[in-house]
Amino acid sequence: MKKALAMFAVALLSMASAACPAKPGYAANGLVKLPAGVNLTCEGAVYREFKSLVTGEGWGEVLYVPRTSQGAASLTKIVKMITAKGYKEISRKKTEQMLIIRFKKNNVVLTSIRSEDREAMYMVLTGK
Repeated sequence: MKKALAMFAVALLSMASAACPAKPGYAANGLVKLPAGVNLTCEGAVYREFKSLVTGEGWGEVLYVPRTSQGAASLTKIVKMITAKGYKEISRKKTEQMLIIRFKKNNVVLTSIRSEDREAMYMVLTGK
């Protein structure tokens, strides 16, 4: 788990302190409703590790699901919900350990970073 979180820092060297979502039950700073089964963490080891590694953005969230096909589908659904709100995918980078997608609508840029460990899949959402 720590290795995956360290990779987030490499990908987002300019990201600022993370904060819990602006609206309970929603992701992407209140943009989309969390699908059933998607958890958001604002405490614990994963969240503390994330906050300690990243700086630069206005907000950040750590979502997680069990490492199952249903969990993966739930994270994919969040990406589809973001694009349904008018955000266009402007870049996509896949590595062995993560998938980074950047979205833009007008002057607003959102970043989604997916990674996983033995037990869970994670999605970090950030923006300004």
